[in-house]
Amino acid sequence: MRLHAALLPPPDVQDDLAATVASVPGGDEQLTLVPAHLLHLRLASFGKVTLDDAHAVKAALQKEVAQWPPMKFRFRGGAALEPIGDDCAWAKLEGDTDQLSDVADLAARVVKRLGFLVDRRLPRTLVRVGRIKPVTTADYLQQMIDRLDAYAGPEWTCQDLAMLRASDTTIQGFHSFEVQDHIRLKEVTT
Repeated sequence: MRLHAALLPPPDVQDDLAATVASVPGGDEQLTLVPAHLLHLRLASFGKVTLDDAHAVKAALQKEVAQWPPMKFRFRGGAALEPIGDDCAWAKLEGDTDQLSDVADLAARVVKRLGFLVDRRLPRTLVRVGRIKPVTTADYLQQMIDRLDAYAGPEWTCQDLAMLRASDTTIQGFHSFEVQDHIRLKEVTT
């Protein structure tokens, strides 16, 4: 199985972001939209692993990640064609992004100690919301970015990281996934 660690927004946050992107006039023709339930931020990719390896990765990550407190996020702002050569439109994540970067770096170090290679290019604060089509215009992309720049999505608290098992199934051209497990962040008592 191909395994990833990811930040998975709650369904209502995914739905709100997807509806905002879809509300830009001409979106169906201009952009291949990521289905709401597939909106996520991949933090680390561990490649193909066995079930036993997946359990070992989860156990190692759980021990380390459990030391970090929950994080708060929201989507605000947008970007397209970033970095150069990219063919996607993105929503920007704001909030505890420094902590998220630290957790992603920690995940990479922990998994490397287990002997796995980790794709280091992944930690970003952008969530892909669509793929550019050959007919996409600069005018449409600017409207979409303007809409996302004016957007302040609902704030949510991230209590865990998701371990995602990549699927060979595609939905609207985007690979699907199933949640293999959750890695809890530090329990906060009030």
